Amino acid sequence: CGAGAKTTESALVLKEGGSVCGFIIFSCVLEQACIHNIAGEPALQRRGLGRSLVVAALTAMQQGGATCCQLEVRASNQAARGLYTALRFQLDGVRKNYYPAAGGREDALLMSRQL
Repeated sequence: CGAGAKTTESALVLKEGGSVCGFIIFSCVLEQACIHNIAGEPALQRRGLGRSLVVAALTAMQQGGATCCQLEVRASNQAARGLYTALRFQLDGVRKNYYPAAGGREDALLMSRQL
């Protein structure tokens, strides 16, 4: 991240007992950062691992010069939406029928926060 920088993509990996239990992938272009993907081992969910990954990524983005972070999330992903809201992300808009879903299509919620 940072003024004059090219696009950088980064991944943070969380290991427990020598095994990967989660990761986050994000990119930075100038002052704008974007979270592309975050995943955690289902058996280890609800233990704060996702929060730790997002906080670490936000810290890295800010240290790299980013001033804003954006993401999108499935409207049905209540756990992720709760995490992002708790970390001060705000709803910016909706991409209607963006994701394929079992019942047809699902909206993507666009969220962002200042760093």
